[in-house]
Amino acid sequence: MKRARNCEKIELLIEKSRFIAENFSVKNPAEVKERLKEQKIRYADATHVCHAFFCGPNRETAGCSDDREPSGTAGRPMLEVLKGSGITDILVTVVRYFGGTKLGTGGLVRAYSGAVKELLARLETEEAVDKEIIGMEMSYGDYEKVRQFAEKQKAALLSEQFAETVLMTVEVASAEADRFRSSVSEMTAARIRFSGD
Repeated sequence: MKRARNCEKIELLIEKSRFIAENFSVKNPAEVKERLKEQKIRYADATHVCHAFFCGPNRETAGCSDDREPSGTAGRPMLEVLKGSGITDILVTVVRYFGGTKLGTGGLVRAYSGAVKELLARLETEEAVDKEIIGMEMSYGDYEKVRQFAEKQKAALLSEQFAETVLMTVEVASAEADRFRSSVSEMTAARIRFSGD
């Protein structure tokens, strides 16, 4: 399973109709609903705002909408393209400004699925791994070895603050979080304080 690392936006002109495809990172149907509301406000003058999404570690939640296009010509083709990508926690919207020329059902399917294919081709993806954020407070004496250990463990450094003590925040895979904490605790002789302790 993969997640998109970036959000993109592309625009296509097909038979005088403007199609704008965008992707968003979403964790659940409530976030999908919120994003769609924003898109419908942002593109209030558009003819259609169609969408497709997948959420969950195993893409167990999915949905799509033709938004008044003929049934099965927009949302379903978009969902099929998304399905083939292996990406989860993603919402794709395709906004259409009608240009006066009817595309027919086949033309609509090609336009909507083509817009999603082109959008996905621009995305960078990463393995979908649940992450945990770990905050740590330490002495200046322990800082360097903790930083080097975090680097070696491929923990993403989110922030560092230097005051009387050093505050460091890292992000690690949830499956590695307990092991990371106990290793850091061991190497600092339990002098380190984790946020929430």
